[in-house]
Amino acid sequence: MAYNQIMQWLINLYLILRNSIDFPLRRLIRWRRKGLEIHNEFKGEMFARFGPEKEMELNEIEVQLREKYWLQDFYDHSTVENYLENLYYLQMLEAGLEGIEFPGPIITRVLDTGPSHWFYVQALGRYVHTNMGKGQSMTMEAYEIDPYRIYSDYYSRFDHAKAHIRQKFHSYFPDAYKPGEKKFDLVISFFPFVFLTDHLKWGLPIWNFKPSQMLNDQLEALKHGGVLLIANQGKDEQEKQLALLDDAGITPIRALEFQSP
Repeated sequence: MAYNQIMQWLINLYLILRNSIDFPLRRLIRWRRKGLEIHNEFKGEMFARFGPEKEMELNEIEVQLREKYWLQDFYDHSTVENYLENLYYLQMLEAGLEGIEFPGPIITRVLDTGPSHWFYVQALGRYVHTNMGKGQSMTMEAYEIDPYRIYSDYYSRFDHAKAHIRQKFHSYFPDAYKPGEKKFDLVISFFPFVFLTDHLKWGLPIWNFKPSQMLNDQLEALKHGGVLLIANQGKDEQEKQLALLDDAGITPIRALEFQSP
């Protein structure tokens, strides 16, 4: 066995042992704190570091997205980093769902699996409302298996998710998604773990690493004619994801490379 393989095996062994203790403790303690607030930051120089010409181009893109998705209130009540993250996710949703036909006249139910602290909930909600909701009622549900991880500000992932949620039809559940009778028009999976090492590095227990089962659960959650959107990070993850889909008998409508300024 090569040196690098041995080292990776030792790292994984350490992570497996650590996560087998840390993860159950987080689930047992369920750390929550009140009082987390998101304060607005000045956004007039978000793209200044790119130079005048590129800054002008990016400002035009930002204004277009802000107007198209009614983001002014979010623009006025968000940090620069989180605002830019949501613009990125909006463009990713546009690229992934462009031209997709849904079975009904409107989209009513959205499922998001593994959303972390759901920092992009504004992008997802505004995209669905603008392109699919048509002003009608809808629900968005997010399921996170590790919601009690504590961040550097001593608030949990759950606390941060709740701070980002601003609509009553957005629901964040502190558990893994399990298929039931409820079916969804759109199922979202942003950057699922398809390799064990990545899964372990993010603090999850080895017994929870079941990428094929997770994919099957997502497929089972879909209404007939519903859409599953998956975003992977890098070519290796995409190829692994395509292999998982092939094993499940699924041929994607499209598999593209997404880039955003």
